[in-house]
Amino acid sequence: MAPCLEQVDEYLSARRKTFSVPLDLRGTPFQVKVWRALLEIPFGETQSYSQIGSSIVHPTAARAVGLANGANPIPIVVPGHRVVGKNGVLKG
Repeated sequence: MAPCLEQVDEYLSARRKTFSVPLDLRGTPFQVKVWRALLEIPFGETQSYSQIGSSIVHPTAARAVGLANGANPIPIVVPGHRVVGKNGVLKG
């Protein structure tokens, strides 16, 4: 647990932009797809719920993407905060 806590501290102190700790993502297959897609959003960038849906081959699943994002158990490491509405505004 110590390496994870260290990396979160570095991230919150603006000394880290990505995490390298191994992840054991546990959820429904759809949730895990969404969480893996969130990991692909680069630091400093955002994507919409519909963009995430399209990237996991569920282009009409924006609401389901939002629910999966809300169920994300590690939202700093798996950056759910980088997802916005289609109009670029924070939702939920």
